[in-house]
Amino acid sequence: KPARHAGLTKQVKRWHDRGLAVAGSPPHLGGELFEAAWRLRGFENFMIDLVQRPHLAAYLLDQLTSMLIENALILAHAGVDILLLDDDVAMPNRLMIGPKTWCEYFKPRLSKVINLAREESKELLVFYHCDGNFTQLIPDLVDIGVNVINPVQPDCMNAAAVKREFGDKLAMWGTVGSSRQWDWGTPDQIRAEVQRRIQELGPEGLLLAPAYDIDYAPFDNIVAFVEAVEEFGRI
Repeated sequence: KPARHAGLTKQVKRWHDRGLAVAGSPPHLGGELFEAAWRLRGFENFMIDLVQRPHLAAYLLDQLTSMLIENALILAHAGVDILLLDDDVAMPNRLMIGPKTWCEYFKPRLSKVINLAREESKELLVFYHCDGNFTQLIPDLVDIGVNVINPVQPDCMNAAAVKREFGDKLAMWGTVGSSRQWDWGTPDQIRAEVQRRIQELGPEGLLLAPAYDIDYAPFDNIVAFVEAVEEFGRI
């Protein structure tokens, strides 16, 4: 309903007037396509759909894509600077679905979303979130116009290798720490991790941030992160 996003353009302008960039995330069920589909169908059912019932999988994904396009256009029209897209399609060591399957079902639909959003807002940046190791998808994400990947978990992906191959096309958001390091590590370990990531991956194209949620991290580790960024992040 239009009433749900009435005033969004004015809200974005207020943030812009304060000199801030604005990111917008479409409504989703954990993720817009893969996660939304399996949450609706059940994980096992949807994985079987992709192989044995491709017409059903395609139909469901087409409906989800249509909703995603509508919401992405609302955000782009409102003037957001960054479109946030999410879909956890990976585990810590590999993808949940093969790259061929991802390219068949998800790449063309995401490409359509991004292209239409950029027709509405030509300078729009696209941020893509996926936990785990999604290294195999990076060339295709770059191909369809993704600008930023997140969270690039260092215990799952080789951020330095990604930087070497795609550093002129892609920014990385995250890269700092494993969940165990944040929750059980020491402030000195966090400081060393921050320094290492800045040296390996910065300064251009690095949006330094924790690669995991820090809900249970000791406060001293969070302070160490902030102080290390201030110390080592200055050019």
